[in-house]
Amino acid sequence: MVSSSRRIRLVLLSIFSLSFLLLFRSYITLPEYLKDFDHDIFARVTGSGGRAVDEIYGLLHVVTTEGAVLNDALDWNINQSDLARYSIHHQIDWVAEKKRIDAEFPVIAFSKSYCPFSKRAKDVLQKYSLSPPLKVVELDQRPDGGQIKAILGRLTGLSTVPNIVVHGKSIGDSAAIVTYHGRGELRDKLAGR
Repeated sequence: MVSSSRRIRLVLLSIFSLSFLLLFRSYITLPEYLKDFDHDIFARVTGSGGRAVDEIYGLLHVVTTEGAVLNDALDWNINQSDLARYSIHHQIDWVAEKKRIDAEFPVIAFSKSYCPFSKRAKDVLQKYSLSPPLKVVELDQRPDGGQIKAILGRLTGLSTVPNIVVHGKSIGDSAAIVTYHGRGELRDKLAGR
């Protein structure tokens, strides 16, 4: 019995220690000799100046860059926010890229060309004469459409199409768009409010 109670104490101590670390992780700093360790890795994940950029902007970079496709060789199902995975060939300033995407493509509809729900959402969105215009990504017409849909589902919690993204945040599917439109709330949602 002594070994059993000792194991229980060790487990409880481990849980307490992990909880403490998670709770106070913002107060823990790296030793000086580790602070200069490979700045490029941290810059790719957080963007320049240490400002965080959500992973969805990596995906939006791919769908808004002419000719860009996701790399088949990478495992896209992992829950890891490494923006470098979305820029295989060159280094990207993700803070600047986020600003570019938000300015040029504030509203992006992930859709399938044959889907009646996607058509309904796009029809409603077209009524709003958006400027810049709505960017439609037809997943069934892209070689990486399945990967994009899976990543988008992981990042937004919405695994169906259409998935309407405004300034990097999903505002919902067709039913949500129709509901917002019916309530007179869609214009504010499309403006990111």
